Amino acid sequence: MNNIRPCLLWPDEQNFARFSEICGGLKYETLEAYLVPLNRYVAEQERLGIPVAKVTFDPEELLAFAKARGLDRVDSETRVTFAATKADDRY
Repeated sequence: MNNIRPCLLWPDEQNFARFSEICGGLKYETLEAYLVPLNRYVAEQERLGIPVAKVTFDPEELLAFAKARGLDRVDSETRVTFAATKADDRY
């Protein structure tokens, strides 16, 4: 059995603006709009029997993670790596 599970950073109302800021802006201006494709992806994966980890996080911790890797902003690769690291700690 494959033990790899997809994981996504899951912002909330309190941290979405800061998350967007440290990412250099996101494609979506609101949390609700941002979550539409994420929820679609989660539903598709769950239909296939693949659980998805919705990783809650502190944007400042995400930024510190990026800076520790020599980055001055958070890009998509950093988000994925951070989410996987956090999910490993929790699941």
